[in-house]
Amino acid sequence: MKSKSIIGAALAAIFTVGLTTSCEDMFNIESNRVVYEYNHDLGTSADSVYTTTGILQCVRQIADRYVILGEVRGDLVDVNDLTKTSLRNLSEFNFEDENEYLNIRDYYAVINNCNYALAKMDTTLAHNNERVMIDEYAALLGIRAWTYMQLVVNYGEVPFYLEPMQSTEQILGFDSKNPANRVTALNLWEKLEDKLQRA
Repeated sequence: MKSKSIIGAALAAIFTVGLTTSCEDMFNIESNRVVYEYNHDLGTSADSVYTTTGILQCVRQIADRYVILGEVRGDLVDVNDLTKTSLRNLSEFNFEDENEYLNIRDYYAVINNCNYALAKMDTTLAHNNERVMIDEYAALLGIRAWTYMQLVVNYGEVPFYLEPMQSTEQILGFDSKNPANRVTALNLWEKLEDKLQRA
């Protein structure tokens, strides 16, 4: 009997707390856990290092495929009956859209991350009269150039952009068929030369 009255009292207390508690905070959309694009500049040297490390992680994702692409198409590697179809097709220069080693999306992930970091990095920041972000800035220019070089070697003519694509509107508004927005092995250096030499 006594335990029933204790359980009843506990349930009544929980019910009362539930009715009298305000849910106002639940509908508050102001949060500091979200980073908005306009509020995310790379203003410290730690930001530039962490961003560069993240981009190198993206490069690492394409590194294995880069080596395999080069070796399978070379003279020193041959395929046999046990070779995967995707590798055999690369060896025979038969390229299809479904080939796991020809995923262009990962290359453009590296390029877009480099474009974002280069656009947001404050290269004028100095400590003891030494520009602290210039090394990462130059490294990112080199990584972006290397990635474009791999694209034109593997795919010929590819879409080319130097500004970060941050919204669906930007992506849909980009005319990848326009010759001014495309690059080949013949004109890649012309498009990247200025920024690479200034770094």
